[in-house]
Amino acid sequence: MEIVVDREQVIKVLSDLVAIESINPSMKGAKNGEAVIGNYVFDYLTGLGMEVKRDEALPGRSNIMGRLAGADSGRRLLFEAHLDTMPVEGMEIDPFHPKIEAGRLYGRGSCDDKASIAAILCALRLTKEQGRPKADLYFLGSVDEEYTFKGVLHFLKGGFRAQAAVVGEPTELDLVIAHKGMVRWRIVVAGKAAHSSKPQEGINAIVKMARIINQIEGQMQPRLSQNSHPLVGPPTLSIGKIQGGIQINIVPDRCVIELDRRLIPGEEADAILASFEELLAEMRAQDPELQVAMEEPFLVDYPLETKESEEVVHLAKGAITEVLGQVKVKGVPYGTDGSKTARAGIPTIVFGPGSIDQAHTAREFVEIDQVVKATEIYTRMMLAF
Repeated sequence: MEIVVDREQVIKVLSDLVAIESINPSMKGAKNGEAVIGNYVFDYLTGLGMEVKRDEALPGRSNIMGRLAGADSGRRLLFEAHLDTMPVEGMEIDPFHPKIEAGRLYGRGSCDDKASIAAILCALRLTKEQGRPKADLYFLGSVDEEYTFKGVLHFLKGGFRAQAAVVGEPTELDLVIAHKGMVRWRIVVAGKAAHSSKPQEGINAIVKMARIINQIEGQMQPRLSQNSHPLVGPPTLSIGKIQGGIQINIVPDRCVIELDRRLIPGEEADAILASFEELLAEMRAQDPELQVAMEEPFLVDYPLETKESEEVVHLAKGAITEVLGQVKVKGVPYGTDGSKTARAGIPTIVFGPGSIDQAHTAREFVEIDQVVKATEIYTRMMLAF
């Protein structure tokens, strides 16, 4: 089947999207949040004659859901991409004035995730022009992916089910069937304040925490390399933040670290947290002065692992091969909304234009050719399902 993608139309939609400030409201510099870009997507889908609705996932922040009815309403294919972007502080280009140079379109969100949104929207238009699809096609523009994934989680709480899902993210047109998850939490040490001229009268929380960090680095880090996944590699651990002390002449009575542990498929957050509790229990037994506690995780995300035998994988392989002549199946170290749809029982792949290496950068861009090709691949998937 010949599918002709209107390159200029793709560029226009992508440019329109990039020109809209849609920084996640939980982050610095946000003004519109996802509201204005949500309105654009709502109007675009409405213009295609789709059933469209807003669904408030967080106060004042709504997912956009569209449905293109197919011949078999019992069959559903979901396309999902997130509406929010990261902040623009430190960018070396004008973030909201899309610029085309050497076949690239520059601007905040051009790669992550507006290229995928543009390609999906244009693919829905092409599919509609071909007539009625075989199955119901859904598009979810979700909020809050860049922070705590509340948009897609809220959507799935409503009980939505489908036979397959395609999550649009910058994969360089490679087919992603596995990625890491994460758990993030805090460890807190309580000490005893004293004047720095008499430090022996206090308990230095920073010193106690330093010993904990040494134990984590000495005991927990080496274990990570003992467990590896064929597509995403070994799990990782990073201590990304530390806070302690009030001023130089006071023995610090509190110290906090924040940890980021990346999970590979097959790992569960509860088991990881339990292993850290065991380590801290051992240290308490060795040091009666040590008062340390782990807080409940403030973010838990799941890994993704989709079997190559799933229908959605075959669907994607066929469409990608028709356009590119070959397909690369891989795993990636970052997380997406896809692990949430998969955990809800919807076989999920991650696929889209752009490179993750450009996401969130000071000169974010996407190769326009990739967006055009993604549009054709999405269209072929929509028509074939």
